[in-house]
Amino acid sequence: MHLLKKGNSSVSSRPSSRAKLSLVFAATFLLGGVSISSAGQGDVERGRALFNGKGICFYCHGRDGRIDQLPELSPETAGIIARLDPKPSDLRSPRALKLKSDQERFKTIREGHSGTAMLPDKQLKDEEIFDLLAYLSALRGEPPK
Repeated sequence: MHLLKKGNSSVSSRPSSRAKLSLVFAATFLLGGVSISSAGQGDVERGRALFNGKGICFYCHGRDGRIDQLPELSPETAGIIARLDPKPSDLRSPRALKLKSDQERFKTIREGHSGTAMLPDKQLKDEEIFDLLAYLSALRGEPPK
């Protein structure tokens, strides 16, 4: 530890615990609050239940991510989804996905996707999004990224 002289007092050049904690929070904020390794800890079955239920992902992306298997919806809702431009992504096709990492996908689920009908989801807990990410990886037959 180095001490710097400042007037009549000595000041440590080593960051305080508070400063270190502030750096951790700032880094977490800048990275979108996502621990990259956390996505691999999600539960596939809980993710499937969320995808086809509370998360309402299946309204646009189809049951179990099958884009051609949309649920029965009211005629008004079905009409809105049919007219979406751009069309929802085929979540089973790695080639069709523009977002290549779970960190990007987490942020998109949480904040929405500009230029698309994908709205932000502030209701899902982080753990639930990790479950969704694990399920989406399973749909594509890929390990979490």
